[in-house]
Amino acid sequence: MGCTVTSPDGDVLAAAVARVATTFGGMTAQADETVCGRCFDEVEVELLRTPDVRLPTDLVGRVAQKDPFHWDNQPAIIRRVLPQPVVVLGEGAVESALMARGLAAAGWSR
Repeated sequence: MGCTVTSPDGDVLAAAVARVATTFGGMTAQADETVCGRCFDEVEVELLRTPDVRLPTDLVGRVAQKDPFHWDNQPAIIRRVLPQPVVVLGEGAVESALMARGLAAAGWSR
């Protein structure tokens, strides 16, 4: 049997998001990460290289949906954005299947 962790106010999702945010806080894309200039501009790439800065929701969604071969180090990119897609997936967003595909490809749970 699994153990359910809850936050002090009893919210399971909030507790899970907090744990992911703590675990992956400070993560960044590699300093030399290169990306397709058609999909991401330099400002967006610089945000991915900057730790602990909230990313625009649309950027997070696009990053999480990309094929793993799109990045030099896709697991690093996923670690950078992971706390935000966790909320989207937990709330059952419309595009969650696409995000889940990108997250699974990164092997994020390892």
